[in-house]
Amino acid sequence: MQKQSMIFTRGPMKGKIRKIIPALDITDLNQLKKLIKKIADVDFVYGYKVGFTLGLTYGLPKIVDTIKSISDKPIIYDHQKAATDIPDTGKLFAKVMKDSGMDEVILFPQAGPATLEGWVKALQDQHLKVIVGGIMTHPKFVVSEGGFITDESISKIYSMSHSMGVHSFVVPLTKPDETYNLYEQAKLDDKCVFYSPGFGKQGGDEAEFGFLKTHYLIIGRSLLEADNPVEYIELVRKKIATKKLMIVDDSSIIRRIIKRHVDDYHLEIVGEASNGETALEIFRRKRPDIVTMDIVMPRLDGLSVIREMAKIDRDVKIIAVTSLADKATGIEAIKSGAKSFVIKPFSADKLQMAFSKFI
Repeated sequence: MQKQSMIFTRGPMKGKIRKIIPALDITDLNQLKKLIKKIADVDFVYGYKVGFTLGLTYGLPKIVDTIKSISDKPIIYDHQKAATDIPDTGKLFAKVMKDSGMDEVILFPQAGPATLEGWVKALQDQHLKVIVGGIMTHPKFVVSEGGFITDESISKIYSMSHSMGVHSFVVPLTKPDETYNLYEQAKLDDKCVFYSPGFGKQGGDEAEFGFLKTHYLIIGRSLLEADNPVEYIELVRKKIATKKLMIVDDSSIIRRIIKRHVDDYHLEIVGEASNGETALEIFRRKRPDIVTMDIVMPRLDGLSVIREMAKIDRDVKIIAVTSLADKATGIEAIKSGAKSFVIKPFSADKLQMAFSKFI
């Protein structure tokens, strides 16, 4: 006799924040105006990044006035790379930024801790939002990959900036492992905002950065070269908005059954695990939106894993999937942090019902 499938639920919670920032690395003022007019009302666009090409060609005040006459979104200046001079010049730089009308400024303070402190404080004194970076998208940048700058110094840049009240950071979309290590070493947290170049032609994958709560993708060439920038942005939005799924079950058969139905729900599988310990390792990195979680597993049981996942990310939607067909187990799973509970063997309809609550 087939066991009856049961589903228990509790309310949804707020998810991650994802937006894009066009990198305006162009020299044509008319091209700038046309692009801003087309995308100004797209809410998926957070703001605009201006670099030396427009700044040196026309002057920053003119560029800021041009953009702000069309859009009131933040303008971010990237000097490519600022804060590589002596500490005292930070005040001059900060005044120029303030007088030009910039809202946010990117620094790469690779000239040492004194320069970092001087330039960050100078911008803060001008009430400008400070964004700090230390690692770049291209290979052979730090010593461990054949570059000049020590790996340890990069971590110090992020941790020292954070201790000074900086909560916005540049991280490369092409280096998820390095970014995760920096996140842990510098003790960054969900209150931080991350800006990432490397999408599009450089091949960065936003799905590898699930551990970041608020993440803005800086997109340059692929957006600037798009025939229809609004349609391109919508395609990026849809790709990023695809819910990420992780499947945890010690039965390969159950994992295959769940995977078979994923396409119907427009979910992207970002991880699989057959035991609790591996599940937690993957979860910390990938931070999927939805997890199907077996209860009885080797190397850490499902209820313990659910509790740990809920501590790491209170917004995760965990669907407990188990053959323990009693209401008490379902209630315990919900208390532990699961959002719904399905009894094996389950039908496709029951699985769809569980997924549909979170898609």
